[in-house]
Amino acid sequence: MAKRINTVNFDNILQVLNQSAQTFQAKSYIKTREKFLEVIYSNDRGVYLFDGEAGSGKSTMIKSIYDSITSDIYLIQTPPINIRELLDEMYFLLRGKRFSQTVKLDEIKIRVNDAFKKINHTVIIDNLRDDNLELIKQFNKISEEFDGLKILFSMDTVLFNNEDPILLFTKGFKDRITLKPLIEDDIVDYFNVLKEDFSIEFSELIKHSYVVYDITGGRFYKLYRLLLGIFDILKLAHSENIEKYQEISECIIIMSAIDKELIHG
Repeated sequence: MAKRINTVNFDNILQVLNQSAQTFQAKSYIKTREKFLEVIYSNDRGVYLFDGEAGSGKSTMIKSIYDSITSDIYLIQTPPINIRELLDEMYFLLRGKRFSQTVKLDEIKIRVNDAFKKINHTVIIDNLRDDNLELIKQFNKISEEFDGLKILFSMDTVLFNNEDPILLFTKGFKDRITLKPLIEDDIVDYFNVLKEDFSIEFSELIKHSYVVYDITGGRFYKLYRLLLGIFDILKLAHSENIEKYQEISECIIIMSAIDKELIHG
């Protein structure tokens, strides 16, 4: 019979999960992070693409890298709607000034490009979505004018009516970095990390890692949400002394059924 959870500090679980989400690094994650850092520290200017499936952890990686580097990097988390706003935001991050409405776009392009030519800075535009398609197309048309910029666009792999993002950058596209989903072995490694953090038996999670992988598809965000759901059920069962739902394996089955829309959470 599976081991029931009898002594768990449920109040500490959210904190531990948040911390583990920031610190856990799968093998594929480490390789991608290294390539990301190579772009940042390289003197090669140009347009770069950072993509991956929704929920794979792109924004988490970007924020982690951004927080660990004290200079040479700018992060725009809410993409502007057009080129003028993008260049204005970049200039503001670098110089602390914005362009007046009377300054023409051609002049803005020259001044932004000249400013970034003098230093090796990387500008990261995160969270690109369908409504940013026009921004990307506009930037693509004029990207060859920006030989002083090193800019990295981050977006989901399947976006823009299933069009491959790499096809959107027909001009000036320098390299593509892709964050791949977790594999089942990565999930097992993560559970082993949690086992040490929680100091409880995680053998049931490891035993059912293939089910967890099927539910999450290797997306770290879905894995994180799945674990939150599992521990919500365990906490409720524990506080209400409900014997039936004090086993992790039963909670996995419930979360799987919710994911498959067989039942509603």
